[in-house]
Amino acid sequence: MADQHGIHAVFLELRPTQEGLSRIAQQIDEGTLKINQGNVYPMSQVAQAWQELMGKPVSGRQKQSGRIVLQID
Repeated sequence: MADQHGIHAVFLELRPTQEGLSRIAQQIDEGTLKINQGNVYPMSQVAQAWQELMGKPVSGRQKQSGRIVLQID
């Protein structure tokens, strides 16, 4: 039914390890963790964020390099 309406779903599951989390914590403590942040979207604009993620132009937004961020209020 979703296909009939042009809806596609993607599922991503991450399983962090103790070693990986410890490495991130160490980088935060050292101030060496660098995050490449792109556009920030409020949850009300999740569809636009998805468009950008899929490489489509988003009206009123310039494509920025970096991670797309959803802001949860």
